Amino acid sequence: MIALVESRDVAVTVVVPVWGQYCTFLPEAVASILDQTGEPPRIVIVDNASEQELGPLPDAVEVIRSDDRLSVGAARNLALSAIDTPTVIFLDADDRLLPGAIDFLRSQMAATPELVGCVGRHLSWDPATGATVLLDRAPKPIVHRVARHRRTFALANLRFNCFPIAGAILRTESVRDAGGFGDSNFGEDWILGTQLAFRGTFDFQQRPIFMRRVHTGSLWFRPHARSAYAQRGKLLRSRVRHDRAVPRWVKACLPMLSVVHHYDAVRMTDASVLEPEHPLLQPKEATFS
Repeated sequence: MIALVESRDVAVTVVVPVWGQYCTFLPEAVASILDQTGEPPRIVIVDNASEQELGPLPDAVEVIRSDDRLSVGAARNLALSAIDTPTVIFLDADDRLLPGAIDFLRSQMAATPELVGCVGRHLSWDPATGATVLLDRAPKPIVHRVARHRRTFALANLRFNCFPIAGAILRTESVRDAGGFGDSNFGEDWILGTQLAFRGTFDFQQRPIFMRRVHTGSLWFRPHARSAYAQRGKLLRSRVRHDRAVPRWVKACLPMLSVVHHYDAVRMTDASVLEPEHPLLQPKEATFS
């Protein structure tokens, strides 16, 4: 049974995985967390076998290190056993929380204790020019309406990656109960989001919560092969099949879902129907490893 937190000052841990050249962005991400108002959050950095030093970090920051390079999903999961707060926020190292974001998310969770998570929007941000844009993509406007119907929303997540997990506030015990993120660099948040949707209600807010740095080196914007789309669907179905929170009749439909996921993998990698490019994305940026 998940404990309900009645205080409006809900304690939260912010988890930031980092590796490779993402280390150069880490100080800005940490500063955006420390600059939040209200009760200071706990900050846990997951050093995902970085080859370079993370650099000086404030005393309030805790570091968990993996000696072996993990997927981004597994790196986030590494922090789960160390979290002792009722809520958690997963932030990417190349993003920045907006002022007042944590206080706002905590108040939403405290006001509706049955929520498993609260999701805001994000500003796409080009640090080279300072330009920002608010897109109706993550999540799309229809998600705000469908999410009011819990069962319909949970089923929709089996087909569509409906919302981003990064930057959202989540019930820690719900994340643990779901098994954490998928062990992948692609679709890992979709897997967790789908399983959480079978565990409770999500609240979607119009307020932007963080700025997402736009660069082609990001795992978020990197193009993916058809095999990667197929693998993320396979991993999602496997997790759902073994999830006790998912009804049996839903599991019985997984073979049909496999066909749908195959169709989606083909469609998403068909050059004639590529998704629109991001208006801030620079086409010749270097790719980070």
